[in-house]
Amino acid sequence: MAIAKMTRVFMVGASVHKDETMRFLQRAGVVHLEPVVPLAGDLEKQASAALLHLRRVGQLEQAVGHYRDRKERISADCPDEKLAACAEEALNSMQETRNRQQVLGRMADDLAPWGDFDLDEIRRLEETGVHVRRWRMERKKIADLSVPEGIFAEVVSEKQGLLFYTISLAGPVEIPGASPLPWPEMRLRDCRREIERLNEEEKTLVGRLAGIALRANVLKAQVTAALNDARYLENMGTLHAEEYLFGLQGWVPAGIAADLLKQVEAQRLPLQVDVREPLPGEEPPILYENNWFIRRIEPLLKLYGTPKYRNLDPSYFFAPFMILFFGVCLGDAGYGVVFYLVAHAIGRKWGEQVEGLSLVIKLCKAFAISAVFIGIITGSVFGYNFENRDWILLDVAVGVGDPMLFFYLALGLGVL
Repeated sequence: MAIAKMTRVFMVGASVHKDETMRFLQRAGVVHLEPVVPLAGDLEKQASAALLHLRRVGQLEQAVGHYRDRKERISADCPDEKLAACAEEALNSMQETRNRQQVLGRMADDLAPWGDFDLDEIRRLEETGVHVRRWRMERKKIADLSVPEGIFAEVVSEKQGLLFYTISLAGPVEIPGASPLPWPEMRLRDCRREIERLNEEEKTLVGRLAGIALRANVLKAQVTAALNDARYLENMGTLHAEEYLFGLQGWVPAGIAADLLKQVEAQRLPLQVDVREPLPGEEPPILYENNWFIRRIEPLLKLYGTPKYRNLDPSYFFAPFMILFFGVCLGDAGYGVVFYLVAHAIGRKWGEQVEGLSLVIKLCKAFAISAVFIGIITGSVFGYNFENRDWILLDVAVGVGDPMLFFYLALGLGVL
């Protein structure tokens, strides 16, 4: 990874132009600002609220993305500025619906052994002095059931423990070893109807969310706006500000420092801008300027850490050899093609939905191409043992070739 050369930038201006200057720097998008004072006071609270809003909008955008591939869609008729609120309402309704489905599903399973009894009839029986009660006995059989005299008992199931009910004309009774079961909030028939209604409601909500997902670009724009607001408030709270003047400091890539000065002049902002080279004791931020080949290996390179600003950048040594050695390890053209096709399919389906996945897919494709290349020159295709091996450039097969060639190649590359 090539490390961009950085330039230190200082800006001082009138306090009345502070907001205008910060917005301009955000639009320019080239300045890495550093805090001058700690974030505190009202701006700290506002920055915290902005970060919470950013997290909320980001989570909404990610959750709605899961419904992007749904075929049945209902167009979202809410305006762009209220799209996030519509998405949040639909997602909350979906969560409530699914929670209720789980509760009713468990209730239906519990009521299934008892059948569809009428709760109103049971209440009328109790008003006339006939007491009906449901019971459960864990790990018991019918032979273990002991019912007092004058009490009618009927067993309904032995699969989920011993389930039975009693009918008493002499008031409530107690059964040793048995636990009384409360009456449900609805009968089995009504419970199943409510589950069906919730299933239809879930389909409608899925369609609404799929319709919102078609406008994902609006939600992404709102995430970007929320991120800009959060960064703006954080930067506003950490710059140096007095009654009449404000000051800020940061870094800008050396290649565009002159363009930044021209933009400041074009905006006619009353700013005093000074730039200079980094001092020996300063540690500028790291900005990578990678070509298309090195960008493919970025996810793996970052696992090893990043070099400091003035250190040697090893990426141009690391990237080609890492890709080549993966090809040597896999070393089969057939498996390399399969690897490439799988990576391509995953990239097409989820590459734009999962942050950072596109870089990983590019890395996998580079590995796959390396494996195909090594497999072709070594004559390895799904491990098939070809009889005619005259076309093989580097035959390392055991018995017919020289497998030590890879060892010599690795030693030579290691010396380089």
